[in-house]
Amino acid sequence: MAKYPLSVQDSLRDGKMTDAFYQLMMLHVPQGSKVLDPTAGYHMLWGDNLSPGIFGADYEVTFSDIAGGKDNEQLNLSRARSDRPEWLDSFDAVVYDPPYFIGENEAKDPREAAYGGYAYSLQDLLEYMRLCHTVIPDLLKPKGKLIVKCSDQYVVSERKFYHHHYEWMRNILLAFEITDIMIYRHHRMSPTAFQVKDRPCGVVMHTYYLVGEKLS
Repeated sequence: MAKYPLSVQDSLRDGKMTDAFYQLMMLHVPQGSKVLDPTAGYHMLWGDNLSPGIFGADYEVTFSDIAGGKDNEQLNLSRARSDRPEWLDSFDAVVYDPPYFIGENEAKDPREAAYGGYAYSLQDLLEYMRLCHTVIPDLLKPKGKLIVKCSDQYVVSERKFYHHHYEWMRNILLAFEITDIMIYRHHRMSPTAFQVKDRPCGVVMHTYYLVGEKLS
């Protein structure tokens, strides 16, 4: 089980990030809670953890995505208040994993169909971040939890390193108290990955899970 309030996970079961994520859920979100994943994509983050018996719990999860797909409700989260008024104050937790890469051009990565694409610009990414305090709090019950998955990035064309997780925290703190940070360490990713020819960016070797509790 993840430690509180700061955890590092890198060797759970078969090493899947989905297992680290689900243990974090088990720590902060009670079993049977109503959960919204508005950036669900192909549900890669969840893996098989919604199957009965995995970690001894199930969640009632609503999946949506701006692109629809894989049984998701097609919805732009920024319009949730007007397009899904029944969602207001109805969720115990929101899991938020929007695109966090930025770059001038499309990545042409064959995995994009399953994992999602890039934000394409810093402004796009900042818009996703602002939803943490402009829309998501209205969807949560009092004391509801927000779990953000994010990473830092080196942009080759700019020769610049972006500490994205700091900016995420600044936005989260406008509406939430940060109660936990889990750092998932990647051991099979080169810290010099940004040097690969034609690669638009490199992911730093950690994924951050930021947990916030709604202030009011």
